[in-house]
Amino acid sequence: MGCDNSTDPKPQTNSPKLYLSADKTTGNSPLTITFNSNLVGDINGLTAQVPDYFLFKSGHTLIPYAIPDTSKPVTREWSKTEILNSGQHKFVLMFQGEKENQYYKLYSDTLVISVN
Repeated sequence: MGCDNSTDPKPQTNSPKLYLSADKTTGNSPLTITFNSNLVGDINGLTAQVPDYFLFKSGHTLIPYAIPDTSKPVTREWSKTEILNSGQHKFVLMFQGEKENQYYKLYSDTLVISVN
């Protein structure tokens, strides 16, 4: 399996940025991967919706939703474990929140993982 295992480098500004990484860069199918994310930068005034993070995988349909009138403090770190089969997989992480009474969505760069 080959993988660019992080969507770094860190930003040069203090604007919020979402980074997605994977814990493994080699392996055979089925492969268990743990994804980790860091939300960096200035998050003053930002509130998370519930749920706050969604992991999108190429080839799957995922419709983000929020529980009405429900929010929580922002968590800067997130992780999830997935089992991947053979093939090339593309992932994007989305954070959803609210800032200044406006919906706020933040996306990571695309993380590509190829599993043998």
